[in-house]
Amino acid sequence: MADFQSIVMSIAVIVLIIVLIFIGISLYRNKQTFQYPPVAANCPDYWLDESNGDGVICVNPKNLGKKECPKKLDFSASFWSSDKGLCMKKNMANRCDLTWDGVTNNNTMVC
Repeated sequence: MADFQSIVMSIAVIVLIIVLIFIGISLYRNKQTFQYPPVAANCPDYWLDESNGDGVICVNPKNLGKKECPKKLDFSASFWSSDKGLCMKKNMANRCDLTWDGVTNNNTMVC
């Protein structure tokens, strides 16, 4: 009986190692193919998205950031959605001392 148990445990350990190697290789390959950020919010963190059907309007109800920065922004212009737009959003958020998930923590952008 002890031989049977040791054989089953040895096979289980070998299968576990093979499965863990397969999962590790799959995660490594997927990590290289995804673009960051997968989804960026329309507005900075803790801002309200008061978008209508025509465009994106963001409102800062908690008065976060620096005082000289606007409390309401309209991001419906086409330059905000271009490649340079993401850099403009990052620069604006950094200048106003705001956080914007997917924008201010995106280290792959060269602005």
